[in-house]
Amino acid sequence: MPAAANSYRPHVGVHLILSASGKVLLPRRANIRFADDSWSLPGGYLDEGETLPAVAARETLEEVGIIIDVVDLAFAYLCHHANPTGRPA
Repeated sequence: MPAAANSYRPHVGVHLILSASGKVLLPRRANIRFADDSWSLPGGYLDEGETLPAVAARETLEEVGIIIDVVDLAFAYLCHHANPTGRPA
């Protein structure tokens, strides 16, 4: 059943930690329209109907140019943020 038009839908951010040989890839953001020129893990927001592994793979391809098979991904951590009023941020 689709959510009501006035229902709350939080933004879900996803970041991917890419590592090999004990090193972590920390690319410099460019042409992404958010925090360009900063060093950051690849990531972005979950689009409607998308799964967490799918968004991680999509964002890594878009931002770093690396193709990842979703079966090679493992979930690592979940963090909820709230604004000062206690609502999800």
